[in-house]
Amino acid sequence: FGTFPSRVGAWAMTGMLSALGFLGPMAALTAGSLAVLAIGMGNRSSRPSARLPKAVAVAAVLLALALGAAAPEAARPPLFRFDMLGGAMQLVFLAAALPLLYLMSPSDEAPPALVLGSLLGMALVAASGNLLALFIGLELMSIPAYLLVARSRCAQALEAAVKYFFAGGAAGAFFLMGMALH
Repeated sequence: FGTFPSRVGAWAMTGMLSALGFLGPMAALTAGSLAVLAIGMGNRSSRPSARLPKAVAVAAVLLALALGAAAPEAARPPLFRFDMLGGAMQLVFLAAALPLLYLMSPSDEAPPALVLGSLLGMALVAASGNLLALFIGLELMSIPAYLLVARSRCAQALEAAVKYFFAGGAAGAFFLMGMALH
C-alpha cells in the first residue's frame, strides 16, 4: 500500500501531460486570439505595424498546426476524443485558415481574432467526444462567423447576420432539445 499513491500520482500526471499535449492546438488558437485582441487594444499610433495582428494570427495557426501534428494519440480528456480522423480534420481546418488570414485586409484586428475563435470551435467539433462538446464547438464556431458576416462591407450584411444568427439559434435550440431527449 505504500507505493499506491505514487503510482496513481504518476499515472494522473502522465494523463494530464498527454491531455495538455492534445489541447495544445486549442491553447495556441486561444492565446493567439487573445494576443490579437490585446494588440488591438493598444494605442493606434504606438503600434509598429498594421500588419502585426495578422502576423500574430498566422503565427498562432502555424503553432497550432505544429502542435497538432505532434499531439499524442493516446490523450483522452473527458469531453474530447482524439483519433486520427479528428487530428486530420483539425490539421485541414488550420491549413485552410492560412490563405484566409493572408487575404484579409490588415487594417483591423477584429477579423483575424474572429477567425481564430471560429477555428477554435472547429477544432473542438473535430475532437468532440460527446454531444455537449460538439454543441460547445458548434457555438464557438458559429458566433464569430455571425460577427464576420456583420462586419462585411455589403449593404445587406447586417440583415444577413441577423438572419444567420436566428437560424443558428433555432438550430442550436433543436440540437439542445435533441440532446435532452437523448
